[in-house]
Amino acid sequence: MSPPGYPSAWLRPRSARFRFARQVHCTSATIRRSSTSRWPVFPPDPDLPDPNRQCNGDVKWCSRMGAATNAKAFHDCSRKTELLLLFALASCTWVVSAQQASSPPVKPHQQIIVKIRNGKTGRPIWIASPYVFLGNTDPQNFEDSYRRTKFWGDAHVDVSAAQPREVRVWVDFIERDCRYGDDFKQFLVFDYSGKTLRNTAVYDIDKILSTGIVTRNLCSSKTQRPEPGVLTIYVIPETFKELWNN
Repeated sequence: MSPPGYPSAWLRPRSARFRFARQVHCTSATIRRSSTSRWPVFPPDPDLPDPNRQCNGDVKWCSRMGAATNAKAFHDCSRKTELLLLFALASCTWVVSAQQASSPPVKPHQQIIVKIRNGKTGRPIWIASPYVFLGNTDPQNFEDSYRRTKFWGDAHVDVSAAQPREVRVWVDFIERDCRYGDDFKQFLVFDYSGKTLRNTAVYDIDKILSTGIVTRNLCSSKTQRPEPGVLTIYVIPETFKELWNN
């Protein structure tokens, strides 16, 4: 306000420059320029840091120091993140190892191949009907023991859970089983009471897996070398006339 009796028109306009502010990256503080106003300028607050004193008035040097500080902070942050990730990975590995150690060992998958061959020619039979009995198999589970084969194919049997480690094979639709002599006729028809299964030849599964087994061929001199994991059996298949009559 103007003093009493002092015309307001006689007041001279104020000529003062506004104070400018600029941000410095290294301290995020404000650098203040001194005012050229004729009015008294109050001194800066002593509680606030003086960025010019910290940066020595060199703005370029202050910018470089700010960049270096940011780079160091980023490096420290990255280092902490890496340490946390390594700790988490080590913890997960320890948990998985503990679970594997506590769990029982898994048995490996074991499989044998049953090959049905013609006892006269030694060649594969165009269609075969082998019944494979593993371990202590009940004769009543006759249909479950059937292993269907494709044309000119072989039967692939999983023996991982077989107990005891033995296998029996009975073949249907044959004229003769070349493994047996004059008493072969008793094996042409399956007896559900268990007589046929008890008289059927027994083969060791582990021996089949290690060296292979080739059964004897009483129908001719045709034979072959044993192959690991393969059980080879010789039979005489029925003719088309015999199959038609049956």
